[in-house]
Amino acid sequence: MGDKYRKPRVRQRSKAGKMALSLAGVLLLVYFMCSRVFRGKATPPGEITNAVYAEDALQINTGDVSSGGAQPLIEKEVAEIIAHEEPDPDLEVEPEVSPTLQAEGLYKLAALDIDGREIDLAEYKGKVTLVVNVASACGYTATNYQGLEALYREMKDSGVVVLAFPCNQFGQQEPGSEPTIKAFAEDKYGVTFPLFSKIDVNGPNTHPVYSFLKESPSFKRDIEWNFVKFLVDKQGNVVQRFDSNWNDAAIKQAIRSIL
Repeated sequence: MGDKYRKPRVRQRSKAGKMALSLAGVLLLVYFMCSRVFRGKATPPGEITNAVYAEDALQINTGDVSSGGAQPLIEKEVAEIIAHEEPDPDLEVEPEVSPTLQAEGLYKLAALDIDGREIDLAEYKGKVTLVVNVASACGYTATNYQGLEALYREMKDSGVVVLAFPCNQFGQQEPGSEPTIKAFAEDKYGVTFPLFSKIDVNGPNTHPVYSFLKESPSFKRDIEWNFVKFLVDKQGNVVQRFDSNWNDAAIKQAIRSIL
């Protein structure tokens, strides 16, 4: 799928890596001080000049160290620390949205529907799309499913579509299989809008659809709970984000403003 997926990005250095860099700095400082004394060029406090620093820096860069090999020792110490560095369990790795994906929008992506078939979201290009993460056992389930279905039936002929993505990350409130989720939504709430396979909307396994939605500059934060809704325009750009409550008037007004 090419640009549809994101490359991992490491957001922070590991703890061992930070320690290695700190130790390197200390060793370099010790080297500077010792090398000045050994060469008979120790400078009293307050009289160190830029020329002295420049001379030492030049010798380090060129390998001309007259203090008995301090530079190779520093490099060896740092190399050994890094070589034995253990993975940090708290290291945060998140996917990254490619510039191409940001430019081409939601309709560049694809996703599996509730029956496991791959759907190219380009088929919704030219429509106003409401994307929502759903759950079957949430306190917001009834009002949202009822509101979403009523909105879809009322506005689908005007070019509006609802795309629902089940997610079990919030209170384990969507534990069922795809067939169970589909039967629940259709039988209990008469859902006719497109349902997709269960996904993650936060964390390292975030689905590309939600990686894109959350990277939109004005809405750049994780999903807080079930039934967070993103309004996407006809070109695939996120234009508004709604929380878990169902606010019929506000949602319809926002949709009409971009139809």
